[in-house]
Amino acid sequence: MVVQVNCLPVKYFEPDAERVEEQETSMAIIRANRVAVLFPVIALLLLIVGSILSVLGNIRQDCKTLIAAVIYILSGLSVAVGIILYISAINDEVGHRLSKKSDDKDSTFSYSYGWSFYFAGLSFLFSMLTAVTLVSLYLQRNSKTEDMIKIIPGLEDLLEVETSNETGVDNRERPPKATIII
Repeated sequence: MVVQVNCLPVKYFEPDAERVEEQETSMAIIRANRVAVLFPVIALLLLIVGSILSVLGNIRQDCKTLIAAVIYILSGLSVAVGIILYISAINDEVGHRLSKKSDDKDSTFSYSYGWSFYFAGLSFLFSMLTAVTLVSLYLQRNSKTEDMIKIIPGLEDLLEVETSNETGVDNRERPPKATIII
């Protein structure tokens, strides 16, 4: 038994067309995934920038660590958006179609996700975990009140008002000696 296969060129940059029921399913999926591919690529670029800032911030022990944490969060969200768009593209293009190979008229296509899809989900989790770790490291290094005053705008004024209210003496010339324990 010889199976005839029709190979078609993939037209990645063809203008978007409306969905046609007789359209080849593989071509429709490729066209629908063009949008979904952009977000993992953005996430990769953000991960590279975040990794560089993380290393520099941990070596110099400065605010680049916090910036890297924010970039890791944005990267994780970009991966999540890419995964959602991928799932939507597959479901929109294949979910409503009937399988031509089956004799049953109510049979739809069946598909499953591969290991790369599950690793993309894990990359979202690890990106968020890395962001939490970077924030924790930064806050551990900068747990003194003087360090927190540099991080949080207006904290110095708030601490001055609190200490003057507790003692009844105006302490605006002296820096507070309390430490924040995290």
